Amino acid sequence: MKSNKNTSRFWQILIAVFAYSIFFFAFTGLSPINLGSEIVGSGSDPYQYIWNADVFQKELSAGSNPFQTNRLAYPRGVSLLMHTYTPIIGVVNTLIQNPYLSCNIVLWLSFVLSGLGAFLLAKRYVENIILCLLVGFVFSFAPYKTAHLLEHYHLLLTATVPFFILILLRLFPKGKINFSKLDVIGIVGLLALGVVTVFSDYYTTFHLLYFAIGYFSFFYIRRLFTDWSLTKRILIVLGVFLVGHLALEHIHIQTDLDDKGAMYNTADLASVVVPAENSKVYGHSALFQTARKKSGYKGPNEQVMFFGFVLFVLFIISLFYIRTSEHKLLVYLSFFFLALSLPKIKLLGIPITYSPTGIFHYLPFLNNIRNPSRAVSLVYLFVPIVVAIFLNNVKQIKMVKWQNMLYAFLFMITVVEYWPQNYPRIMRSAVSDYYSDVGKDENVKVIWEVPTGVQDGFVAAGTFDILNLQQQIEHKKNLLGGYISRLDSSYFQDFREDKVFSFVNNPHQELSIPKENEVLEFLNHHNPDVVVVNYKDEESRDIVQLLLSKYIIKTEEHSTATIHYLGNYSIK
Repeated sequence: MKSNKNTSRFWQILIAVFAYSIFFFAFTGLSPINLGSEIVGSGSDPYQYIWNADVFQKELSAGSNPFQTNRLAYPRGVSLLMHTYTPIIGVVNTLIQNPYLSCNIVLWLSFVLSGLGAFLLAKRYVENIILCLLVGFVFSFAPYKTAHLLEHYHLLLTATVPFFILILLRLFPKGKINFSKLDVIGIVGLLALGVVTVFSDYYTTFHLLYFAIGYFSFFYIRRLFTDWSLTKRILIVLGVFLVGHLALEHIHIQTDLDDKGAMYNTADLASVVVPAENSKVYGHSALFQTARKKSGYKGPNEQVMFFGFVLFVLFIISLFYIRTSEHKLLVYLSFFFLALSLPKIKLLGIPITYSPTGIFHYLPFLNNIRNPSRAVSLVYLFVPIVVAIFLNNVKQIKMVKWQNMLYAFLFMITVVEYWPQNYPRIMRSAVSDYYSDVGKDENVKVIWEVPTGVQDGFVAAGTFDILNLQQQIEHKKNLLGGYISRLDSSYFQDFREDKVFSFVNNPHQELSIPKENEVLEFLNHHNPDVVVVNYKDEESRDIVQLLLSKYIIKTEEHSTATIHYLGNYSIK
């Protein structure tokens, strides 16, 4: 009997893995053939992930610290500790040595394992395989994730979350900690999953921490409220919100505490029923475009919290059918993470109040969570389980002869509502052959792309073309500028104060032309072997060429770029 049960469980897991793999390739438009030569996405951020994977592998194979590199901002180099580095992809790339393939494999695994983990978590409460598959699909392919696939791969690495929750639920049933009976293997499992999460994304890492807080607080509050009347409970909750509102309003207006833009970036309450911009079905609707605008919409991926209309209605109805303590726990966690997503509660742009959880955004270190709406990732895990428990326990539905067809129809509707528009691609073939050729030239160690600059997520000095990151994967030479998620302010100060950098970035402005000794000092410090001039106008090219004319030993033309090989300015 036990063998048959294990066999059935094995086939269910196999079905889940296969189904989520099909959805991954269908949603992304990728195929097993092109995984090693292109990634999906648009904007500047996707280039980081392939660059990250390449740098991690190259630094590690060279025996260097993979969290420090000279490949950008040469010769000073940059620290990658506060960079959106996604080292988990880098670890995979140490084996594969193809950053495109590494990114795609990690994304595929994360989508599949996120879905599988949510599927197994749902199996704790519901036996019906269709409902469990629906839970896994919602958590893994929610509009929040498919929207962030445009730019933010690290936010998609949630595979550890449901497995972490499963172990924690088993180790600490009903929120009770018994140190004399702790399962050592389980604790090691939690720590291992925590480490993998840290190496994947710091938002998800904090979400696991917040889950633990929410889980244990539920049972503490429940025990506290046991003898209290419903009226007293409601008054306490309203009191917490009132005190929290007054405190946060004072902090936000009267103090200098920095929330890192969290209150500005918070989503709108209407976002739960406003589809994402990249929705295949709803994205082009004028009604929803207007709703997004009124809600303070800030782009194609932030403030996305759409549950799907059918799922949202079922969740609201399910709140009137709460029976078991586990059901109550999941409802509590749904609202707990919804509160974390909305530290400033507003409806269609009209401010209402603050969530008490908003205090996190004024605490040092925790205030780095500057896009609070990303906590909705966990709401997408708990809400469908609440709905699944409701559907599984309502007698009127359980007695319906065609209940599986009803569940399958719900699944199909959700898939349609979640289906994203076609994604743009970043192709390896788009990189100029020149960069492959110069990569083979051992005499070239440093490339100076003009115009150039240094940039992080907040500040920019000069101009750094993000395509340089993709090109560097091919040529593997050091660059003078760079883009890193977080940079010390001294980088920007040094850049702005350098006369050569300032001049080549603004050759038409009334800046004094650097003197010969200043140019020599610059060249000797940075040691560029090649200058790649990417100005669109010929006049700017001529100005820079004149500035460097004494040191140019060879010039080549490649499409829109002029390549100057330098020499005779220092002893190499």
